[in-house]
Amino acid sequence: MPSHPYHRVKYFAFMIILMVLLASSVELMSYLVVKYILPSGLFSGYVPKETFSIRGFTERVNDDRIITMKQNHYVELIKENWTIQTDGERLRIPPGNTLHDIRSNQPKFIFIGDSVPFGWGVNAENSLPFLFSEKRKELIVLNASIPSYSLGQAVARLRSEFVNLTHLSYIYLQIYDPASQYGLFGSRWEENDNWTTMMIRYTNLCYIPGTSFFYFSNFFKVANILFQRCPIAPGVESDQRYRSYLRKQLHEAAEISHRSNAILIVAPVTIPRNASALDIRSHAHRRAINIINKIMLDGAEKYKYKFFDTRQILTEDDDFIDLCCHLSKKGSEKVAHALSEYVSH
Repeated sequence: MPSHPYHRVKYFAFMIILMVLLASSVELMSYLVVKYILPSGLFSGYVPKETFSIRGFTERVNDDRIITMKQNHYVELIKENWTIQTDGERLRIPPGNTLHDIRSNQPKFIFIGDSVPFGWGVNAENSLPFLFSEKRKELIVLNASIPSYSLGQAVARLRSEFVNLTHLSYIYLQIYDPASQYGLFGSRWEENDNWTTMMIRYTNLCYIPGTSFFYFSNFFKVANILFQRCPIAPGVESDQRYRSYLRKQLHEAAEISHRSNAILIVAPVTIPRNASALDIRSHAHRRAINIINKIMLDGAEKYKYKFFDTRQILTEDDDFIDLCCHLSKKGSEKVAHALSEYVSH
């Protein structure tokens, strides 16, 4: 270190500048990793920003639903080239088409769940509920699904908004979560974890600093991947809680259907079978999916509902529009055809 005071000042100034440049370089490199490498699926432990970032069609509610659909709302997703329109009953409908009168005496078939039965990524006329309605004209088909809903939220919406629906003949329930949250949080998973609150929980549990301040730093995003704080391993106690929660929700859905004299049809979590779709999911994530599907299958006899196995129908890559689970028009048509045949019997 220089002995002269003037040279010491210059030395410290140089070191500060050097550290700023080094930190900036690290942050820039981390940004490039976050933007171009992590989304490629190279790191299976990476959890990106929530898929469903557009929230213009939902609103907060102060109960177990957390969010519900807005009434009479229209959203045009220009970049993705599809639209969302809701009616006065908070149901998704094709643009310019009222499609149904829920007060009619006509038998009704309601789709409840998350973005898969909702038809995320496609226009309403290419979604499962609409394509099914084209095959079953004798039914009023209602799309009451909401993107990002967990099992508990779907059951809560059924209980809060449709429990008094008359002439309800069928309830079709399909969800993905809480498999995502349990696969990520493991022993720290809680029953109220869902996509709406997930990023707060993810920041607190998974990021190295454990504070939201560093959430905006790409360096800490990359560091988090390298040190793998998440996924958190599940334990015997958390497995019991997870299974108990799933059974409780399925039991309630079945009880609602029985009181309505409706047939409950439950479909499993169904993902593409290709290697890429599996690689982007951690072992814990795939295990959480297997648990929920096994409980859905086993619950059919216990809770007296129908298990409709979409995994046997959606066997080709182009049945999906992404590596998650969302159906293409072709996939929706295949499920609609099989479901129509299933209902006929």
